[in-house]
Amino acid sequence: LALAADGSFTGTGVESENGNISVRGDPNDFQAFADGRFALEMLYDPPTRPDYQRGFVAGGTTRFVAGVDEDSGGTDGAAGTVLLMRHRTAAYAAADLAGKYRLGMQTLFIRSDASGSDSALGELELTATGDFRIDATNNQGVDFSYTGTFVAAADGTLTFTVTGTTETWRGAFDDGYDTVVFVDPFKEVRANLQKELNLGVALRPKPVP
Repeated sequence: LALAADGSFTGTGVESENGNISVRGDPNDFQAFADGRFALEMLYDPPTRPDYQRGFVAGGTTRFVAGVDEDSGGTDGAAGTVLLMRHRTAAYAAADLAGKYRLGMQTLFIRSDASGSDSALGELELTATGDFRIDATNNQGVDFSYTGTFVAAADGTLTFTVTGTTETWRGAFDDGYDTVVFVDPFKEVRANLQKELNLGVALRPKPVP
């Protein structure tokens, strides 16, 4: 998103159902408050179906904003999550991004007759040579792992390629190499015919004094 001083914004992206999509907001549709709260009204404009709007209540910093849409005032009848990471301005160094991060994940099951979600906690490891590994445990106590490679860009965007699949995930990291976010938009079909998508937020642990 390109955000203006009056709180208006424009942007483009990719939606898992409809491909390329435009996102925009009018003046004051993005509001920041002194105590760290944010409010967003986002209008989505997919090419093959009518526009729809989502309102998010959020919190964050000047680098990272996380918000939730509980479907209060939206026009699409759906809940959702938004994660916004400011584009990097500093030079990128692979060695600085490398390390282990504490990870929280949410998995969304999107089959219309068996929708739902679960969550997981674990660890994301990134290496200076471009490999990644996720080890986590979901809310039913089931351990799972993902491995693969990633490519980082100077503006802070990330592309993950998952080993053993045709999945490509998109993500971002912040100027301080402290926060990594990723979205899995690939509608993987499990053995039980359940389709899933994933959302992850990973934070670098602070040194213990």
